[in-house]
Amino acid sequence: MFEQKTEDEKSIKIPFVEGLTYPVTEICKYFKDFLLLTGFVSLICSIVTLLAGRSFFCGVLNESFCSSSMFSFVLSSGVMFLGFGFYVSRWMCIAFGGMSFKQAIREKCFKQDLKALLFVFLYCSLWAVVCFGVYFLNMRHPFSDWRKELAVFIGVSAIIIFVMVLLINFVIFFRFLQQKSVMVLKQTFWPIFDNIFKLAAWFLIYFLIFFSLLKVVFSYFISSVYLPIWVKVAGMEFFLDFIIFTAVAFFVLHFNYLSKCLFTEEK
Repeated sequence: MFEQKTEDEKSIKIPFVEGLTYPVTEICKYFKDFLLLTGFVSLICSIVTLLAGRSFFCGVLNESFCSSSMFSFVLSSGVMFLGFGFYVSRWMCIAFGGMSFKQAIREKCFKQDLKALLFVFLYCSLWAVVCFGVYFLNMRHPFSDWRKELAVFIGVSAIIIFVMVLLINFVIFFRFLQQKSVMVLKQTFWPIFDNIFKLAAWFLIYFLIFFSLLKVVFSYFISSVYLPIWVKVAGMEFFLDFIIFTAVAFFVLHFNYLSKCLFTEEK
């Protein structure tokens, strides 16, 4: 499946500092439109979530406005999921298409919205497969027959490894959003493998930054004794959504940078 790497693949070196700062520099170029788009999508998602009684606040305190119904869960989750797809598509219009916020919102690119939705769904699904596979291996009851046990362990482990390879090389699916071929795993495998520590460091740094921001916002609104309950709930929901969608913007820009580095011949 993976051919021996060529001389061109051996020469691909992904700059660490440039790659780490690329999402920040690109967001700064379109900062006003970024704020408007992120705020707009975060506001819609937070309003729907609050009306459905499924706010982040409900995970801590079971207030009277919180709901445990399946309908509310499906509604809030569905809107958030659609929000991710819409945000990815319209952020690409701004960051890569040079559109303003108003132009991106008004743009009739529903086919691209659907592609972005599929992109998000695939990414989440692959992580779900990995999590379920690890959970299954840890929680299941072993077979008494060692041959069955070995077959199950090897089979599930092979699936987890294959899915992890796809996740590490997920830039190939980003090409789907760029109307380019996704059958390029053999072109990305060795360069990604050679630069895996840089990518892992980026992920860790971004994760720590966004996790810290989420923690600060969450702690502030939960511990505040001066704000009315409705301000705390609405404020926390909006700002947490804003941080999450900002992370999605970083996510998109990260893949765009990798695509530029790995497919230089297409520039």
